[in-house]
Amino acid sequence: MPDVKEVYEMVTKQKPPQPGALERQWHRQRRAHRNRKIGAMALVASVIAALLTIAITLRSDTGPRPATRSFQPGEPVIVGLDGSILRQVAGLPPDVRDIAISPDGTTIAFVSSSTSFDASLGGFCGACSPHMRIFTRAIDGGAARMLEVPGPAGAAELPAWSPDGSKIAFVNQRGHIAVMDADGRHLHPLTTGPTDDAYPSWSPDGSRIAYSSSSLVAGPAFGVSEIDTISVDGGTPTRLTQDTIDDSLPTWSPDGSRIAYVSGRELYVMDADGTNAHTVGEEQQAVSALAWSPDGRRLATLEDIDPSGTEMAVIVRDLETGAETSVGPHVAGPFGGVVWASSNTLLITGSIHRS
Repeated sequence: MPDVKEVYEMVTKQKPPQPGALERQWHRQRRAHRNRKIGAMALVASVIAALLTIAITLRSDTGPRPATRSFQPGEPVIVGLDGSILRQVAGLPPDVRDIAISPDGTTIAFVSSSTSFDASLGGFCGACSPHMRIFTRAIDGGAARMLEVPGPAGAAELPAWSPDGSKIAFVNQRGHIAVMDADGRHLHPLTTGPTDDAYPSWSPDGSRIAYSSSSLVAGPAFGVSEIDTISVDGGTPTRLTQDTIDDSLPTWSPDGSRIAYVSGRELYVMDADGTNAHTVGEEQQAVSALAWSPDGRRLATLEDIDPSGTEMAVIVRDLETGAETSVGPHVAGPFGGVVWASSNTLLITGSIHRS
């Protein structure tokens, strides 16, 4: 493994580390840790489902249930910019992640290893697969639809809605960017070759997709993540960054003129053609999610707030004033996320607890 070799040479030959080597190792370890957690989360889903079944049985003779529903740790929540929890998005599987809200705000796409839905349990029953799948569902509840993706057990992740809501970009089981209709039909891959691609983000006009891409070819660029864009019709990607440190999590500004992204542990904004890149705010501990507000005034990130990476917080940055504010509950676990529900509200996912 390249990162092991780099460390070996540093210790035995006193060779200086290559630029960005430690950052690349950190990102590889974080992504591997995220993937290893999938099996564990699937097991948790099954256990929770069994407990729900027991609870329903025991409560069948205790009279009517209360009309109100209390805060349930672990469920996604929508919060205001003052940090107040406005409501929860209930009935999703315990291992839900990668939630994306449709442009009209009515539907969510998400990823889970659960394979079946039971309305009597109020959500997913916890039958699980070792692979993650993409589902869609009304944000207010109801039955979820699993989108049929070709490949091993339909494995897919990181869904992203097109600006008109008619299509979904995602990462397929080969680690490439693909696009399908919102109902799962007419799927076609966009990227190919020896690369590991992730984090698709649509341009506001729907003509291009930005994403991070890591070369899998042995050499100086092996494993280094850069930002590319590609036409939704396919073709040759355009490289926007060329660094010795990983660049990832691209997100377009609402007017399409700029792209925000994370470089190492710093937040950057560049013009949509890759020029005029500059940092935003101070260096972060580690960023695992990035989203641009619909009104273009703010960036929201999910950042580690302790060195171990076991607890994260949502930070909102005002691009006009530079003010940074921690918003909403903290998140624990590897599958946290944040997306804008509106210009003044955020949807936060992960193992959520009150801060």
